[in-house]
Amino acid sequence: PHGTFRGRRILGSGVRIDGGVYLGRRPREAIVVDTTRPDSAILKAYGDMLQHVQDAAAQTDPHKPNTSAAVASLRRHLAAELPDAMRAMVARDMPYDELVVRQVADKHKLKADDKVHLDVYLRSRGGVCRHQVCFVGVVLELLVRDEWLRGTVSLERKHVPGWFSHAWVRFVDGQGLEWVFDPAQGLYAQLARLDEAGRGFYGRERLAIALSPA
Repeated sequence: PHGTFRGRRILGSGVRIDGGVYLGRRPREAIVVDTTRPDSAILKAYGDMLQHVQDAAAQTDPHKPNTSAAVASLRRHLAAELPDAMRAMVARDMPYDELVVRQVADKHKLKADDKVHLDVYLRSRGGVCRHQVCFVGVVLELLVRDEWLRGTVSLERKHVPGWFSHAWVRFVDGQGLEWVFDPAQGLYAQLARLDEAGRGFYGRERLAIALSPA
């Protein structure tokens, strides 16, 4: 729905993240998210996150369950501890770091709208809002794809002229609960549990009203 850029889907609400490209409102680096690349840093971080969750789940059961029981345990633990798992993953693999973003731009001589893979920031261990939401969003897509979680993932963006631009990940789980994952703000929570200002900012109610016929 947002068009394409140099052969890739432009990322925004309603667009699958894996395989897409994240463009700035103003020209800057074009972030490519692609888990099919050889030696994908995204897939490595995804595997590491699952291993951390599995290790935590194993500590709750001193016995060695069979394979099917272990899979079921991991799914339960991941669903219950998803916010903490995402928070720990970002802290481990892509902490907020403006210096890293500048260093990547300098090293790769990036000009406006030059494509650069998200893997580059993961290997440099840093990024800002736009890199973090691409990372969290694609990992959530992988969790749904591989049936560790049930739900839908969307990358949301908001711009208020003269004030700010921001992005976050919206995840609706298998029970229909809506979650907000905003790594730059350290926010990993259910939308319904936010205060009124938070629900107004991250929710879609105002957009729905604006699009309603007169």
